[in-house]
Amino acid sequence: GKALRENVFKVVETHVFPGFDPGSLRGDAAILILDRPTAAPPIALAGPADAGLYAGGAALQLAGWGLTGANSVKPPESMRATTMIVQPPTSCAQKTKRFYPEFSSAAQFCALDAPAKKSGGCFGDSGGPGIGQRADGVPVELGIISTGGPFCNPKFPNVLTRVDTV
Repeated sequence: GKALRENVFKVVETHVFPGFDPGSLRGDAAILILDRPTAAPPIALAGPADAGLYAGGAALQLAGWGLTGANSVKPPESMRATTMIVQPPTSCAQKTKRFYPEFSSAAQFCALDAPAKKSGGCFGDSGGPGIGQRADGVPVELGIISTGGPFCNPKFPNVLTRVDTV
C-alpha cells in the first residue's frame, strides 16, 4: 500500500560527498537532511574494523524503490529487498570491465545474487543501502548502491560505494 504520511519526509538539504567524481562514479554518496527527526533506529556505518566484510563472501541485503526490471514502467508500491553476496575485488574488476571499466576496489565493491543470479538492483535503487552483518550480529551499512550491469541484468554484479571510504 501507500506510505503513511508520518513516514514521508521532505529533504531540506543535500550534501554530496566532496570527492564525488561523476565521470567515474567514485565517491558516489551524499547525506540528505530531512525536515524532521525520524523514529527509525540508526544503523551502524562501516569503518576500518569492517574491512574484512569487503573481501568477498559476506551476505548483503540490498533495499530500494527501484524498478523490478529494466522494462518496468512504474516503481513497485513498496520497498523491495534482496540478499546478495559480496564478491572478491578481483572478481568485481573482471565481471564489471565490459560495462564499467572505472571500477576501483579502493572506493567500491560489488555484489551478486550468487549462485542464482535472479535478482539485483535496478533503475531507482541508486543511493539505497547495502547492509551486511558484523560477526556479533550487528547490522552495518557497507555500501551505497551506485550502478549495475546493462538492462538491470542480474547476471552482472551491482557496484556499490564503500561506506568506509566516504
